[in-house]
Amino acid sequence: GLYPRQSFFEPSNSSITSTLGRTVLTSCSTLLVLLFIFIRGGDAIRSFVFAMIFGVIIGTFATIYVAAPVAYLTDARRNKGAKA
Repeated sequence: GLYPRQSFFEPSNSSITSTLGRTVLTSCSTLLVLLFIFIRGGDAIRSFVFAMIFGVIIGTFATIYVAAPVAYLTDARRNKGAKA
């Protein structure tokens, strides 16, 4: 890897920490606009905006809580296969 003396966890943890603020701010600003459109928009667009709001919330959750553990498990499985 790029940092041979560090475990996989250390660079991924610092990456998540550095991008967490940007992820939250981007999601909040997107949600603010979507909520405004949901409240002020017409009936034709309301269901679409609701789906977008749901997608932003789930996407933010997945970015923060799912992506790093999946990457860690994938790396652990790859290293286990390489050692065998």
